[in-house]
Amino acid sequence: MDQTLFGIVGRDRVVRSSDLLAGLRELAAADRDRQRGHGRTGSLGESTLAGELTLPGESTLPGESTLPGESTLPGGSTLSGKSTLPDKPPLPDLDGLDIFDACRHLAEQGATALLLRSARHQHLLPLLIDEVGIPVIGWRTVLPASMDNAAPAWHAMGSADSVNPMDLDRRLADYALKMAGRAARQAFRLGVVGGVGPAATVDFLSKVVRSTQAARDQDHIKVLLEQNPQIPDRTACLLNGGADPSVALYATCRRLERQGASAIAIPCNTAHAFVPRIASRLGIPVIDMIAETLDHIVHQQGSAVRIGLLATTGTVNSGVYASAAAQRGLTLLTPSAAAQAEVMEAIYGPQGIKAGHTTGLCKDALRVAMDELVEQGARVVILGCTELPLVFREAAIDVQGWRVALVDPTDVLARRCVALARA
Repeated sequence: MDQTLFGIVGRDRVVRSSDLLAGLRELAAADRDRQRGHGRTGSLGESTLAGELTLPGESTLPGESTLPGESTLPGGSTLSGKSTLPDKPPLPDLDGLDIFDACRHLAEQGATALLLRSARHQHLLPLLIDEVGIPVIGWRTVLPASMDNAAPAWHAMGSADSVNPMDLDRRLADYALKMAGRAARQAFRLGVVGGVGPAATVDFLSKVVRSTQAARDQDHIKVLLEQNPQIPDRTACLLNGGADPSVALYATCRRLERQGASAIAIPCNTAHAFVPRIASRLGIPVIDMIAETLDHIVHQQGSAVRIGLLATTGTVNSGVYASAAAQRGLTLLTPSAAAQAEVMEAIYGPQGIKAGHTTGLCKDALRVAMDELVEQGARVVILGCTELPLVFREAAIDVQGWRVALVDPTDVLARRCVALARA
């Protein structure tokens, strides 16, 4: 026996395939009764398809007429105007929020596809499909786009015959049976693990916006953000045995995945030391900011260029950049212990970036480390802590007579996220 479940928007409970067509027609009949009783059109199950247009072939269903040309659905059940479904009272007028809640309610009951008869709510189909996550089928799904604004005579696909509501309901049912169990194609959603650190997250999101070619708000990509500054400090864990951030990072990623994220971005260099353990447990990819940054440098500068790294000591000691650079045959340079101490003071000190400073002592300390890297031969410097681009916003600066390119991993990550959304 076929146990596939469907949801008809306007009914409280899901139905089996054997009751699908009859359920649609009972909804139409209940709506016609309501319209006659209240003298108006437009409800969840309405069968008037363009304002107050009444299609030919109206019926006095349910249960009072025999329908020619009925189709037999899987499971051996012939669907007619008669149904075993419980009687439903005429439906009240519902708005878009009611429709959305009804779809979610039916999906939670296990519906594999939803059917929306209401003509005046057909414009919601793309949004409902994207938000509910299962196919949502309406008139627009089964009729040609040329019929979107219904003329008095709707024509069948490939036929000159008028389309009557009974035939449209049959098409809805047949199409739903074909789509049952298929995942709906949803818009790309970028999941962002934020708060590591908070200012760097805001900076990253602004880069996502700037990297998007958009003429209107709706051209930008969807972003799911969890701003969680309570994730334990990554550097403290790597250097001093502090609290392990893996669980908090993983839990945040899982929440974003459950909310519908297509991929996850973590705008924190040091956090990528923990990503391999996390990514293998997720069903969606974590975009590797380290790999994307080095690939960007190779593409822009070639593989012979010597690369300097400014980052937290945790990032440096974790080897995430060194390992990725070695895989690509790149030369990676890091500051001396004394210069690295200056970098850490610039990031974590009382006059540091995490304390809200972007000029003065913190910038001077970073320039000391940068001078040393250039003396070692670096002609590209990675700003390998997501706070550093808050200090150096230039694409290149002059250091000891050399024009040195500055690479911002969060900018590279933002561009990659937009490219994935557009793929």
